[in-house]
Amino acid sequence: MKVTLKNLNEKIANPLGVELVRGKGYFYLADLPETEPLMGYAETSMIYVFMLNQFTFEQWGDAIKELVDNANMLKQEARNVVTSQSVRLQWGK
Repeated sequence: MKVTLKNLNEKIANPLGVELVRGKGYFYLADLPETEPLMGYAETSMIYVFMLNQFTFEQWGDAIKELVDNANMLKQEARNVVTSQSVRLQWGK
C-alpha cells in the first residue's frame, strides 16, 4: 500500500483511536476528538522521521501500534494506582 498520511490514518491510526499528524521534521500521534484521551499517558507520541517515505507502510504500522500499546499500558497502570493511602514524607536527617 502506498505510504500517505491519509492511508496511514485510515488503515492504521484511526481504528486505534489516534491520528498521525505531521510536525516540523517529525510526526506525532494525537487523540481523535471522539475518543477517550490516550496519548497523554504515553511516554512519547512522536515518531522522529523526516519524510513519510523513510518508512514502509509496515514500519509505520509497527511504530504507530507500539506507541498506542505503550500508552494503553501506562493508562492501565495509572488506573491501578491507589491514591487513597496516605504517604508520609521524611526529609533528610
